[in-house]
Amino acid sequence: AALARGSLGALRRKIARDSSILVPEWSKPEIARFLIPVLLAGIWDKENINDREALAHLAGQEYSKLQESLIQWSYKPDPPVRLVDRTWMMAAREDSWLLLARYITDDDLERFEAAILEVLGELDPQVELSVSERLSASIRGISLRHSGYLRVGLAESLALMATFSDQYSLSTMKGQAWADRIVRRLIDRITDWHLWASMSPILPLLAEAAPEIFLEIVGYDLSKPSPNLVNLFRDAKYDFGQTSPHTYLLWALEVLAWSPEYLHQSSLLLAKLAHLDLGGNLTNRPINSLREIFLIWHPCTAVNLEDRMRILDAIRHKEPQVAWDLFVKLLPSTHDVAHSTAKPEYRNWVPDDEFSITDGELSKASSEIVRRLLEDVGTDGMRWGTLIELLDQLTKTEFDAIIDHLHAMDLKALSQPNRLQIWEALRVLLSRHLQFSSADWALPQPAIELLQECYNRFEPEDPILKKGWLFS
Repeated sequence: AALARGSLGALRRKIARDSSILVPEWSKPEIARFLIPVLLAGIWDKENINDREALAHLAGQEYSKLQESLIQWSYKPDPPVRLVDRTWMMAAREDSWLLLARYITDDDLERFEAAILEVLGELDPQVELSVSERLSASIRGISLRHSGYLRVGLAESLALMATFSDQYSLSTMKGQAWADRIVRRLIDRITDWHLWASMSPILPLLAEAAPEIFLEIVGYDLSKPSPNLVNLFRDAKYDFGQTSPHTYLLWALEVLAWSPEYLHQSSLLLAKLAHLDLGGNLTNRPINSLREIFLIWHPCTAVNLEDRMRILDAIRHKEPQVAWDLFVKLLPSTHDVAHSTAKPEYRNWVPDDEFSITDGELSKASSEIVRRLLEDVGTDGMRWGTLIELLDQLTKTEFDAIIDHLHAMDLKALSQPNRLQIWEALRVLLSRHLQFSSADWALPQPAIELLQECYNRFEPEDPILKKGWLFS
């Protein structure tokens, strides 16, 4: 449907048994060359003078001459370009790329690289403004010189160039090599967080275009004592209609997590960000991105369960507290909700068919997570409290495993505060299920008896501590 909205001709070529008989006139060599600048720009605002100058530079001719040709071709059958309101755009980006990319030359790519560095490398004067100040910034002339259309269009061209790299050699190098080179040169210009924030809306496309370069540079920044990327979290103070540039960084890493090749590294970087995240008003947090990626009943990656668990163990080794918090979030719970993560625009990393998770796989994944939680819980009363809260959501096997660990604990090795936290968590759980014993969700009597035994075992000897909850 989306392809049909862009170009009916592109749709016909997509579904045709032999697309060669539907090759459009504009893809012939004698005509295609004039469309190369448009192909590389993708979309722009014809009312923006800086956009027009960028297109003139890409085309190597005056913008007025380029626009004359575009107007003519926009009225032909199966047009390659469309004018919608004030924006010029390629009618169907992927279709056009497949038909025209073979005609791109080194000179075109050099001009394209220069345009990328100029347009996408510009500092956004709004990055340090509050939400209320940003609302009137454009009226006051405080904005990027080039339109958001052109910025996205150029970034999409990088992603297309890399995606179809194996189908064409763009002059002397493959498309992926060109994308890697341009993205590296662009991000190497970053000296502080301001340029990261300025480029934030296109970070998912840059990551898709040059995954290895993007992961390398993000990883290098996060390895510093004071990473620039931490400053992208701009949501500590609440503002109505608030946004924060860190969300785009999370989406970029979510995009890469769909790929079996990049899940490991992108997950470790999200775990590092989760460790550094001081929290904020938005729900877009690194730990939540990890939760959606690894959620056992709705994973947002093409990687199988065994490899996902291996990567979770790597997070457990690098960021133990983040791994603990993540494991707790991954366990199934009543009324749980899943949200899909950001997906690539052009790469075919996302499976065509939705995952079908069997009951056996779900049970195995849940058991593996509980086993790791029990290995890591130690004598920490707060962690034990979290595990005990989950008991009525787990299978009988997992319930019994936690109860067995509680019975096996050496009470003499427990500090009084830790013992008290465990006892209090058992008291709260028991009270709820005894009060509503006839409810469908209530634990069966044998489970209640096991909880009662644990409750009695951890009960404090001090009568003041024993009755203190009555007065809290």
